[in-house]
Amino acid sequence: MRLLLLTLSILAVTYAELAEECNSTVCLGPDCRCSGVDIPGGLSARNIPQMIMISFDDALQQQYRFAYDAIMANRKNPNSCPVGTTFFVSHEYTDYTLVEEFYSKGHDIAMHSIT
Repeated sequence: MRLLLLTLSILAVTYAELAEECNSTVCLGPDCRCSGVDIPGGLSARNIPQMIMISFDDALQQQYRFAYDAIMANRKNPNSCPVGTTFFVSHEYTDYTLVEEFYSKGHDIAMHSIT
């Protein structure tokens, strides 16, 4: 079985199609941007807006409430907007009163499936 998996992995890597190189004359913003290390718009590194986002994974539970509150308390992005938080919740062990409370406060709630 291991040999079969190894063989299939090697074949997948060998015959995988490489992505075409990005053509910066065709790929124009704001809907397209070639990847790279240059800063978009010719901005200096000092003037690039930095945004902070926080995410939590799995069940929301009352016993960890102090941690959620401590991490999210009074966090602001450089533009004075609050830091966005996304909770990726699974059904099992989740306290839905917390889900409703955090959603009401403007946090994002996303489903985390168990397969």
